[in-house]
Parts: sequence; structure tokens; C-alpha cells
Amino acid sequence: MAKKLKLTEQTSYMLGIYAHSPQEPSASVAASSESETAIEKFASIAYKELGIEPNKILISEEKGVYRAMFYNSKLKKLFDKALQRKTRVFKYANAYSAQYVAGMFDAAGGINTKGIFLSGIDDADSLLLQNVGVHEDVQGSKHYVRNQSAFASFIRQYSTKLPRK
Repeated sequence: MAKKLKLTEQTSYMLGIYAHSPQEPSASVAASSESETAIEKFASIAYKELGIEPNKILISEEKGVYRAMFYNSKLKKLFDKALQRKTRVFKYANAYSAQYVAGMFDAAGGINTKGIFLSGIDDADSLLLQNVGVHEDVQGSKHYVRNQSAFASFIRQYSTKLPRK
């Protein structure tokens, strides 16, 4: 087994959506989002980049939330290990970080009357966002992006939830 996850732009997106989706304690790797397209993207990357057979990827929808899941204990360990190093891995404003943040947004973000927000992010995610030039204001469990146009420009080409111009 590889000791580290082979990081690509696409696996960076998978890490972002995986990190911000509810996980089960089992050996499953899961992603959830209100965006069906985000879940399709997650499943496609799992197949094309990681070699997960399409018939092993379970996709479901419940109350407007889409979920993709597959079982792979080795990959789950690699994902979890990579996430322990996320502030070092995604410290530059490049395509890898943009894909990770886009995955974060697609899983736990949205837009309301107050603006663009991310829900349920931790201190490491806040540091990661600061490192790539995204600043936020915390209001309850939501982290509202201060520099919304810069944030949108940073992730627009990778996110499935952010409206295209």
C-alpha cells in the first residue's frame, strides 16, 4: 500500500468534499452535497483517478441531499492521513488548493442573502483559507466569505455549486 495519497487536482477536490461530508466509522469513503453534479464529479474521479469500479460506487438521494459512497479501507486511511496534513499541502493559491476549497464549498457551502458561506469548518480549514487569501466572518456555524469576488474567481472553474458567469 502506498504511504501517501497520489495528489492530483482531482483528488484534491475529492479530499475537500470528503472532509466536509458526514463519514461513517466503517471503511467507507463518502461524499454528500445538495449538488447532484458534485456527487457525479466525485464518483467520476473515484473511477478515473483511483480505479474504483463504477458498480462499487453507491449513489443515493434523500431530501435533496445526494450521497456517493464506496468501501475501501486503504483509501480511507490515505484520505484521513492526507487531511491531517491539509494546512501544509494546501498552503498556496494554486489549482490543488482551489480544487480542495471547491470540494469544501460543494459539500458544505452555499449562498444566501448575506453572501457566500461555508458551514462547519474547523480551525485548520480557516487557516487554509487564510493561506490562499480567503478571509471570513463567523456567524454561528457559518463562515461568511469577506472577499466574495476573489473567492468566486478562485474556485469558479472547479465548483459545481457556484453559478458560472
